[in-house]
Amino acid sequence: MTLPRHPDQKTELMTTNAPHVSAKDIAEASAVTSQSSGHQFEIQLGHLCNNRCVFCSSGQLTEMKLARPVPYEQIERALREARAAGAARLVFLGGEPTLHKRFVDACALAKDLGFEEIVIFTNGVRLPTPGFVESILALGDFTWRISIQGGNEEAHVAVTKRKRSFQRIVDGIAKLRSMGQRVTTNICVNEESYRSLPDFPKLIETYGIAQLHLDIVRPASTGMRTRDYLASIITRYSDMVPYYREMLEGFEKVDPDFDVNVGNLPYCLMPEWGHKIHHAGSNTVTQSAGAEGLENVDNKYEVHKSQRTYTEQCSRCAFRSKCTGVFRDYLTIYGDDEFKPVSLKKLTEMDPDQNNFDLLVEPLLEPLFKAPDQAPGWSRAEVFVDSRARRVEAHYRLAGRPEAGGVTLAFVPPNGALAEAPVFETNRYGLGATVVGRVDADTLLALLGWTTEHLRGARGVQVKRPLDEAGLRQRVNQSELMVRARTRMHKMVRRVQRKQRFGTWSYGGATPLPGGQGTRVRVHGPEGYHVDLRIDIGADGGKNQVNASFELGDGTSEAVARPVIEEIVATLRGR
Repeated sequence: MTLPRHPDQKTELMTTNAPHVSAKDIAEASAVTSQSSGHQFEIQLGHLCNNRCVFCSSGQLTEMKLARPVPYEQIERALREARAAGAARLVFLGGEPTLHKRFVDACALAKDLGFEEIVIFTNGVRLPTPGFVESILALGDFTWRISIQGGNEEAHVAVTKRKRSFQRIVDGIAKLRSMGQRVTTNICVNEESYRSLPDFPKLIETYGIAQLHLDIVRPASTGMRTRDYLASIITRYSDMVPYYREMLEGFEKVDPDFDVNVGNLPYCLMPEWGHKIHHAGSNTVTQSAGAEGLENVDNKYEVHKSQRTYTEQCSRCAFRSKCTGVFRDYLTIYGDDEFKPVSLKKLTEMDPDQNNFDLLVEPLLEPLFKAPDQAPGWSRAEVFVDSRARRVEAHYRLAGRPEAGGVTLAFVPPNGALAEAPVFETNRYGLGATVVGRVDADTLLALLGWTTEHLRGARGVQVKRPLDEAGLRQRVNQSELMVRARTRMHKMVRRVQRKQRFGTWSYGGATPLPGGQGTRVRVHGPEGYHVDLRIDIGADGGKNQVNASFELGDGTSEAVARPVIEEIVATLRGR
């Protein structure tokens, strides 16, 4: 992004990425090569902002009277091109996007273009303005992402430098929630706000907020700042960790399933909460604004990655495959003494519940996924990792005829619930299988036998229940491992997962039922409402069958739930 120059700009001011990130790094990171159907598109409508957040370039540029709104013609062209390129989710960014005089027009165009979800990322200052929210909702439903810069009013105001900014936010959130809108929140943790983190669970519960994402200051986004200024707003990470821990413990007490995630904090500083830390994200393309309008189109997370690096010890850390490192500018301020590698042994000891299951099981599965040979009759696996669900899946297809069928092998923590038929169990993981299509017993057992053979002998692994080939053969012959029923169940669950949004309701996760004979899918609504889709599989008269039913959450009436249930049913039927 080209920052406009102020005529009185002094030489000691600098864009903080310049000394550490080369032009080649930025050029390579900015090349958008990963756009694919379904990607997220972010568009910055200009830097103009009515807050003066201490960590943000937009407030600084507005203060310097250099911020300009992007011409609407450029916005229109960018939205049309993004949708034509397959973007499914759109995020309006600023500055403060709602200050753009044609913001409502941009929202209307986005709706007309058919974006599946439109997110308004706002500081919330305009939300209480009479008629503003109503003018947006007249176009349809949106997701509102509110920038709350503190867990209490004192901290938020200290960051934004606006006395009534917090009150306007909570008034606006209350208004949105009363109108059935989904509200998520975001904070950029800094010196003025980190001590307020433990207050977030109560704040979130009070206002019915659906999700909280916490990030740390990205030095390259702070504007033209001196090194001393950066040091004054960027707190040493290890000093913030106790407050992060207290906050996360608070969420566990209020709602263990609440969607809270900590962005970009190095995992080694809080390894026991590694399952709540996330680096990078979904495929995102960002079109940013400069002095004259829209400028470069960037692969967002590749740009962020170009601003980070690893210490000498990072290669010995169990989190290395997930961690994108530390901002170079942070290291120039504080050095790297606080970053210590976490061994797999240490992580295993401090994580008895295996919240970091995907990392703990990774070395145990390497002999399988890196095997030089392939299972007879099968193609090499595609591996899918779901950290939140504590689940690793391997998808195999029949060699030479992949359209005929395949098998999904699912690895979960020991004693974890499996939606698949249980196959093999050790003290470190359980393994289940789901057959897709028509796979005969010999071919299936060849894969399972090959799999267990490659998994045997890993250090520290004791088999609790071995592969029972005779029993599995009998089950395949009698019920095909519930092939058709399980296949139908998984297709139904996937359809809901892909849909994600049902008006103002949203997908909230899938949980296998005890015994692996079904799945419960939760869909969250406004005001704390929820509906559970229960899918049970079984046999009746020698035939496999799938039964779907709905359960209403506490306080959720049939009248409130009926529209979303109808939409879920339509989704299950493939409409």
